[in-house]
This record gives sequence, structure tokens and C-alpha cells, in this order.
Amino acid sequence: MPGIVRPLAHLAVTALLVSACGGDGASGVVSADGRLEVTGAWVWATPPTSEEAAVYLAVRNSGDTDDRLLGAQSGRCMSMLPHETTIDADGVSRMTEATAAEMRVPAGGELVLEPRALHLMCVGLATPLVDGEAWEVQLGFEQAGAVTVSVEVRPLG
Repeated sequence: MPGIVRPLAHLAVTALLVSACGGDGASGVVSADGRLEVTGAWVWATPPTSEEAAVYLAVRNSGDTDDRLLGAQSGRCMSMLPHETTIDADGVSRMTEATAAEMRVPAGGELVLEPRALHLMCVGLATPLVDGEAWEVQLGFEQAGAVTVSVEVRPLG
């Protein structure tokens, strides 16, 4: 019996270590035409009274023509608008609706939506976003069409 316990213990430790090396858990979703891959979709958890949340993600375009993220929709909010956060010379943060040109996914390149930059603003949240849950958002692209992604809710940090 003791001869089996040690190898099983090593196997269990190895399995734990391998699973811990798995990255951020954000697997990519590929568009129907195979050109776009959306990865790392996430949002901060929200307080119970919050009516807005910013969604962040990356879109990689392996095609030879540009595409454009036109908008998004979800049952969790009334509307989703492309926004951009900028910080002026005085350190004042401003949020404005992003232009179509800013939401371009260049051929062979990437569009990154991240904090303090481009993002999708979920307006009119129906319910709070709770850490650990995930919810679906449908992205609309000019060329690739609709792509549905799972958005991970992260702890407010």
C-alpha cells in the first residue's frame, strides 16, 4: 500500500500545478467567417445601485481586410455603447462615445478595449453584476456579423 500512496500524491500535486498554470480562463470565440477572435471579455462587479458597467475585451483580426465593432447588446442592460475614456493635461478623466473609426479592427491586428481607454458601456443594468458570474454579450461587426461572447465578472478592485 505505501508504494501506491506516494505516486498518487505526486500525481495529485502535478494535477494541481498544471491547472494553476491555465491562464486567465478566457478562451477565445471565433467569428463565423473565422477571421475574428474575441478573447478576455470581462467587467468589474457592480454595487447594488449601479446602473452602468464597462466591458473590456480584445478582438484579433487574422484576415486581410479591416473590420469594425459597430456595437453590442445584452439582456443585462438597456443598451451598450462604444465609449472612450481620456485623461486631459490636468488629469481630469472624460468619457465620450467612441467613433466608428476608433472601433476599427485592423487586418492582421487587434482592437483592445481596456480600462481608461476604449470600452463598451453597458447602460441601464437590470441587475447588479456579481463577482464570479458570467453573462452573454452579442457583439456586432461590420463584416463578420454577430459574435456572442461570455463576459467574466471580476471582483471590484
